Amino acid sequence: MDMVKMVDVEIDKKLDLLKAYPNLYSMADYHMKKRGSRLIVKIAGDICDAFGTDAGAMAQAVAWIELFHNFILIHDDIIDRDGIRRGQEAVWKKWGTNQAMLAGDAVLALTILGQDCFMGCILERELRAYILTIMEGECWDILFEERADVKIEECMEMISMKSAETIAFLLRTIGILAGLDITEVQKLACLGDRIGLSLQIKNDVGNILEAFRGRDSGDIRQKKKTLPVLYALKNTKRDTAADAWKEYTEETGGDIRKAAEWIVGNRGIAYALEKADACREEAIGMVGGIAETVISAGSKTILTDKIRHDFYLCGQ
Repeated sequence: MDMVKMVDVEIDKKLDLLKAYPNLYSMADYHMKKRGSRLIVKIAGDICDAFGTDAGAMAQAVAWIELFHNFILIHDDIIDRDGIRRGQEAVWKKWGTNQAMLAGDAVLALTILGQDCFMGCILERELRAYILTIMEGECWDILFEERADVKIEECMEMISMKSAETIAFLLRTIGILAGLDITEVQKLACLGDRIGLSLQIKNDVGNILEAFRGRDSGDIRQKKKTLPVLYALKNTKRDTAADAWKEYTEETGGDIRKAAEWIVGNRGIAYALEKADACREEAIGMVGGIAETVISAGSKTILTDKIRHDFYLCGQ
């Protein structure tokens, strides 16, 4: 049984715990059953394949990470007022904000009930750090909406905390459970960070291109300071960040498509794609730096090829 199937079994077991609470179950099941690309799970499966590690030994921990990630997504959709998730109405759009908050909390409760796989070892400390890092990154993302002077370096750090940390924690967890030494575990965490950065930047680009095609863009509507936006603001050559922001808002007048055109015209998309590709190339280089006692040369070639051809770059 592959990693996706094993994780699905683990998640279904957790969802079954909610069946006695029909309102919570209906919302959580609705969100979780539309599982999208199962991006995190696929990455976990590929890393296990590269190690030659039994995926079954990792399935419970990977299922926990997938559940926690989905708790974040339910709340993130509320924060960003994004009405669509994986091609269907987001939970808050279908049931309302208050109900969706409770649905997210229910999924979080399932992770609390299933975190035994992290207890009693170094992973217990790593788990606490992971959860708080994600929350802090979310705070910075919200705070950036009110600032005109956000720097590209700050944005990259926020992405690393809010988004890339999940992939970094995933690879760190697999490395620890596989019994690797701390040096190799840290290499895996850095690899996960680079993959996660590339993923999130391309996701941000995709959100703006949706608006460029005449569709809604939650990032633009919420005035998100994503990397394409920040570079476009920098590229205006205005004297101050406030002046650049004023140009952006006045020239687009709140029109989402005009805003997307402005970002594209000021090379925001081009720059972001270059940055995402640079992160991907760094990730490929990091695969080469992992000891061959951990990943054989042949497995490195397979994993590198998947990263190079954007195997992971699909919706969450």
